[in-house]
Amino acid sequence: MGTVPISRTTKDDLIRAKLYSEMHASKINPLTDEEPGKHFVVAQTTANIDFDGVGAMLSVWNLPAESLEAGWTDTINLNWYLQYDDNRTVIGWWPSRIFTNLGSTATGAEWGGEVFSPPNVPSPGMGSGHGIKLDTNYDAFFAQANIVVNNTIIKPPKDLKLFADSFNFDITNKEDVGGEPGYLILYGGVSGATGN
Repeated sequence: MGTVPISRTTKDDLIRAKLYSEMHASKINPLTDEEPGKHFVVAQTTANIDFDGVGAMLSVWNLPAESLEAGWTDTINLNWYLQYDDNRTVIGWWPSRIFTNLGSTATGAEWGGEVFSPPNVPSPGMGSGHGIKLDTNYDAFFAQANIVVNNTIIKPPKDLKLFADSFNFDITNKEDVGGEPGYLILYGGVSGATGN
């Protein structure tokens, strides 16, 4: 048995959390004059159910990246986990009491990409940095995309709504293509989007 250190929340932590939530709110809203330079694509669930988690195998390309966001909650004790590989090996754990709005299940799930650049500066490419070619050898993708409900039931998502805020970027839902890729979502785009 060991202990898990939990840091205390400071004023700086709260400021960073507020900035983070404002930064990622753009996923479902169009760009505004206040947030130029932020671009995204997203495949978002439309089902009216509670989600305990979301998963996928991610392709990662050699492009600048700020963050990777993922999570899964245990509905018995409401703690959040980051898991890795087919065995669902836990590599990150956060007790629910440190979150103000994540103490239960989520009402939606999404897969996608974001890029950032200063206002009026051309954006970097998204995913692999080129338009979608419908080929996992070239496109960034989420393979074996799934949702977790009732804490243990893993199933593919259904009826995803697709968003792209710029003609430079795209996302495609291939659904279940069979074999190892399973449920497949492809995304990407070329650099050069500016402003809003």
